Amino acid sequence: MLLKKRAPILGGSFALWAGLFSTTDCALIAIRKKEDAINQITAGAVTGGLLAFRAGARVAMKNAVFGGMILGSIVVVEKIMMKMQKKQEIQQQKEFVEKQNREQRRQLAKMRPDLF
Repeated sequence: MLLKKRAPILGGSFALWAGLFSTTDCALIAIRKKEDAINQITAGAVTGGLLAFRAGARVAMKNAVFGGMILGSIVVVEKIMMKMQKKQEIQQQKEFVEKQNREQRRQLAKMRPDLF
């Protein structure tokens, strides 16, 4: 029962956070003419600070730092995952090329056994 009552509040809070974050991120991209991790981290910090601003400057600053740290962590994990995925794709490409080469050699050996 409590879950049903709190769901719209939680959804609204998340929507507000996402809207502020996206707006800040897009504004930073437009201002800096660059799309990088600094924009995301800064947007997280600004969003955290803005959402806590009513509680006072000290609380807003703490939440801004926390928001920046959370987004920084997400960016680091994202970079690690992308690097791992890229390595895996390169390995799969190498295996595919090796398999094609073996198949071509096998076909060539059938057609011209005197070469092998």
